[in-house]
Amino acid sequence: LTVPADRSISVYQRGNFVVDTSVTSNGKIFRWKAEDLAEMEHEIMAPALSELIPQVIIMPEVFRYDLEGRLKSWNTYGQWFDELTLGLEELTQEEKAVVAGLINGISERKEIVRILYHYLQDNTRYVNVTLETGGFRPFPAAYVCKNKYGDCKALSVYMKGLLREAGIESFYVHINAGTITPEIIREAPGPQFNHMILCVPLNGDTLWLDNTATTIPFEYLDAAISGRTALLIDGSESRLITMPSTGLEAVMNHSLWVFDLDENGSGTADGTVKLRGDSFHSFAVYRKYMSEQRLKDSISDYIPLTDANLRGWKMEQPDRDTGFIVLQCKLDVRNQLRAMGKYIVSRPISIKTGFSIPPQERSYDFIIPQPVAVTDTLIYNIPFKYKYTTELPESISFSNEFGYFEIDASETQRSVMIIRKIVLNRGRYNTGEYKLFYDFILRAGNTFSNSQLILKQNQ
Repeated sequence: LTVPADRSISVYQRGNFVVDTSVTSNGKIFRWKAEDLAEMEHEIMAPALSELIPQVIIMPEVFRYDLEGRLKSWNTYGQWFDELTLGLEELTQEEKAVVAGLINGISERKEIVRILYHYLQDNTRYVNVTLETGGFRPFPAAYVCKNKYGDCKALSVYMKGLLREAGIESFYVHINAGTITPEIIREAPGPQFNHMILCVPLNGDTLWLDNTATTIPFEYLDAAISGRTALLIDGSESRLITMPSTGLEAVMNHSLWVFDLDENGSGTADGTVKLRGDSFHSFAVYRKYMSEQRLKDSISDYIPLTDANLRGWKMEQPDRDTGFIVLQCKLDVRNQLRAMGKYIVSRPISIKTGFSIPPQERSYDFIIPQPVAVTDTLIYNIPFKYKYTTELPESISFSNEFGYFEIDASETQRSVMIIRKIVLNRGRYNTGEYKLFYDFILRAGNTFSNSQLILKQNQ
């Protein structure tokens, strides 16, 4: 890099670099050299690539991208973006009339925000448009008024315009969305984000509006952005903030399975599943855009039972602003009980977490960006139970810094109920800690797999 004598820069670097500088008549010359870089293998739930490789970030004190700005601090970077977007939220006259009609007679501010957010969801769609300076400078609200689409920046500008027309203040928020995203380097102010949302401060409350997804409920904090470091754009008061974190209940998936079986393990299973977190987001999109057959296939793939045929199903979201979907399904099942000599043993049903990579296969930190929580209740209606002595799974619970799991079992004269639960805490674990995490998840998985109902034939 050659830097003219009249230019000032700051540099952030990490990794094993050899750095050389020299001065010539053209300015100061910087050279970074990295050698003998190890080959990298993909690992599930590893840090973002930019955290694992040598990296240099060069920040000019003064830059020009449509407007002149400074990268002296996050404050000055936020000021530049504020100026870049000045006046873009102005709506067309036709849209202003629509807003007036939508909120006519309504004084409660949160309800006004709800109405306008629903209006945005129902009348626009996400399209990534980055022409000319569109990579940083959003398309104006008038563009969205006319075309009914835009990227996250344009739709946020449009939503800001709707709110402004209703007399409600809001602020742009730059953030990284996704499962695993790079940690924000606080020492390097500048464009480190891939998404933009709105912050709407109300009396005693703060709303966070993601304006790109038509299936995200109002007042719902998406796990993909919760707990992240973000940049709140507020002119000379622009600053880094930490987003609120998603609570455990918001990601807890509840399942109830009721089996009516004969001694061969055949019969029916009725399931009621409350889908939250990632499962909620996936099926909210599926049920809106998929054909009925593809949706049925997705439901069949999601159900944790083997030797089961989906006979009927119903999927409902109680309200568009409810952060869960209730799936009810009826299945024909077989081989849910297995004869083993004098014993009949229920078929194990695993709880899948997806975190089962052996420690020897990991080289990098392991990240759980949001808590994982699953609970299920298995009820076996067994009319022939009187012919057998019942051996229930051992009731057990265990917890540590990684999470907890528990199993409880009980019985009546004609049925057995087994309740299972596992919670994995949000965290980032180095390779040494991952060994302990893996032992924890392995123990939980084995315990769940062995949580079987055993019927011993009476003499």
